[in-house]
Amino acid sequence: MRARAAGAPGAGDGSLARRIALAALLGCACAAALAQDPPADPPPYAGRAAFSAEYSSGNSNTRRLYGDGDFTAQDKVRRWELSGKVDRRSDAPENDADTGNTLAWRGNGNYDRFTAADRFAYVRASVEHDSAKDLRRRQTAGFGYGAELRFAGETRVSVRGGLDYVSDHRYVDADEGYPALGWGLKVISQALGPRLELFHEQDGFFNLRQHGTVLRSKTGARVPVTASLSALAQVNIDWEDPPAPGRRSTDTTFLVGLNYSF
Repeated sequence: MRARAAGAPGAGDGSLARRIALAALLGCACAAALAQDPPADPPPYAGRAAFSAEYSSGNSNTRRLYGDGDFTAQDKVRRWELSGKVDRRSDAPENDADTGNTLAWRGNGNYDRFTAADRFAYVRASVEHDSAKDLRRRQTAGFGYGAELRFAGETRVSVRGGLDYVSDHRYVDADEGYPALGWGLKVISQALGPRLELFHEQDGFFNLRQHGTVLRSKTGARVPVTASLSALAQVNIDWEDPPAPGRRSTDTTFLVGLNYSF
């Protein structure tokens, strides 16, 4: 039998070479991963404020002032969010003493405690007034669990769901309090490019006692003008089923204005 020459490759050497090459590739991949910057910490705070105004005169006088805003402070494990809106309207025929003034406002607060990088437990509360809906005051408080999702195209989604208690105080209709299934959704996307930011926010309450629903939402787009100022187009939809007697279920508001971010 002819002996194999020293240094000549054997049957097992090819397998060994492949293993060495694979180990080298894995080592390079691990080194590249370790060389990447760690995930950035969330900004300690951020906020924005939006403003819209309308004035018309002639056969009727119409004035409207609308503003909303929010502020968020957070670290790696906690997040605090405050938001609110004010909507004041007057609409009356010329020379009519009845001004037809209506006022609506709402304030919201959330506290989130992260149990993982993309999961959190929360408690939340809100208080709302809307004279046009026969709503002297609506108070809500609840808790639940939520998730943060990220998609391609700089799209961020936050969802939450849990239990709330809702207390309604009316001008005319009877006051009411009830437990509810509560949810929240917030979507911010730059999928069409950095010059256009799309957003949708909503929260809702499903009455567990009488199977009614309250839904509050706003949807729109922001187009940057400067680093902190944007043009704003927005539609607000508030839906309440059943509504107070003599009122409609849906209120829709179209807004064009300015948004300031910091």
